[in-house]
Amino acid sequence: MGEMSSRTIRVLLVDDHRAVRESVASMLAQVPGRIVVGQTSSVAEALELIVSERPDVVLVDLWLRPAPAAGKRSSGAYPVSRERTTSDDADGLELVREARSRGLDCRFVAFTGDASSEMLARFLAVGGNGYVGKTASAAELLRAIEDTVEGRVPILASFVAEPAPEPSGAHAPDDPFSPRELEVLVLVAKGLSSKEAAEHLAISPTTVDTYRRRIAVKLGSRNRAALVRYALAHGLLD
Repeated sequence: MGEMSSRTIRVLLVDDHRAVRESVASMLAQVPGRIVVGQTSSVAEALELIVSERPDVVLVDLWLRPAPAAGKRSSGAYPVSRERTTSDDADGLELVREARSRGLDCRFVAFTGDASSEMLARFLAVGGNGYVGKTASAAELLRAIEDTVEGRVPILASFVAEPAPEPSGAHAPDDPFSPRELEVLVLVAKGLSSKEAAEHLAISPTTVDTYRRRIAVKLGSRNRAALVRYALAHGLLD
């Protein structure tokens, strides 16, 4: 990707560290066309702001509740609030889940510093669109925001580096997926629902679900994160 687009991108910041929110807001204020439409540390208020301010992208920390132990800082530009390995208290997942259930139309990027690959997979599965770490540079964060709006999937490099699932056995010809299966795979990896993919391809949601089952069988996984890794590994999301 080259220079940043001049199009207007509305961003909502959801993080329980005021310093993080203000730092990111200050950085975005210096970029033409990047507008911070709100800041909050609350899931409930974030949902209200999504409805009232209609952001294109929501940058959300996965962990919004105070940690029981003392916090820790990363070596990067933004503080890492705490270290967790499960999704039991992942407010960021709750926000995405609730927004999707309400049919709210925006893209969610996890902006966090202490998420496992399993956690990121869960974030994608509930309707998240990508990940950028708090150790990211300003340029990387800006690129992730623009990539998300343009339908690409920004994601943690080490997560992408995990082995991508590959078709095996009887489902491993040189071209394992049909052209239509690849179209469905890419749309699902980008975060579209079966209904949205069906509208995009001018086919029925039932037909999309059939293709999704075929893809799952060939990859040996129904996990959307696996689709993302496969698509990225094969240059399908560029």
